[in-house]
Amino acid sequence: MPTSYPMVGKPLYGIYAYKWAGLNENGDPQVYDAENNVTSGPARDYHALVYCGTTVPIHNASLTNVLRYKGFEFSAMLILDAGHKLRSSNIPSINMSNGRITSTAKGIVDRWTQPGDVTDVPRLLFSNDTENFNTHRTELYRYSDLFVYDASNIRLSNISLAYRVPAHWCKKISLSGARLQFNVENVATFAFDSKANYDLGGKVKPNYVWGLYLNF
Repeated sequence: MPTSYPMVGKPLYGIYAYKWAGLNENGDPQVYDAENNVTSGPARDYHALVYCGTTVPIHNASLTNVLRYKGFEFSAMLILDAGHKLRSSNIPSINMSNGRITSTAKGIVDRWTQPGDVTDVPRLLFSNDTENFNTHRTELYRYSDLFVYDASNIRLSNISLAYRVPAHWCKKISLSGARLQFNVENVATFAFDSKANYDLGGKVKPNYVWGLYLNF
C-alpha cells in the first residue's frame, strides 16, 4: 500500500497515491508512472507516488454553547477538523466470495461499457476472465488520487436538553435534587467535500439517550 512507507521530508501520516490519468480505450485504469508517462501496467517504482496531504487535521476548533431558562438547560457542541485528507474506502466495485457476489457498490452502475463512455469507473472484469483480469488494475484504481478527498468537516457532536426538577418538588419525595436529561450524540457531519461524507461517518445514525439523575 502506498500509505505504508513515509517519505523523508513529509509528515509521518501522509497519504501517497498514483496520479490518476483516466481510462484507456479498453476501459482500464491508467496512472502516471515515475517518468510521468501514462500507463495501465504495474507501477512498482515508488517515485510514481505523489504526496496528497496528511491524514492528521491541521486545524482544530470546538464550540460549546449552553442556554438556560428557569429549570431548562440546552447545550450543543460543534467540532471542526480541517486541513487534512482521507483515502476513501467507498470504491465502485463488486465484491465476491466463493464465486458469489456478496456486495455491490452503487457507483458500479457508471462503469465503462463501450468506447466513447465518459466515466472514471473501469470496465467490470471477473477473475475467471484470465485473458484480461489482473490484480494491478485494481491497485492502480484503488490507490490513485482519484479517491483522495478533502477530509475537512464540521461535526454537530452532541445536543442536550435537561430539566432540573424544582427543589420544593424534590423535598416532597425525599430527594435533594433531580434532573431529567435527553442527549443526541453524533447528530450530524458536514463534510467540506461531499464525496468524503460517507468515510467521515456522515451516514451513521445518531444515538439517543435518556437519563434520570436523582440525588438523595
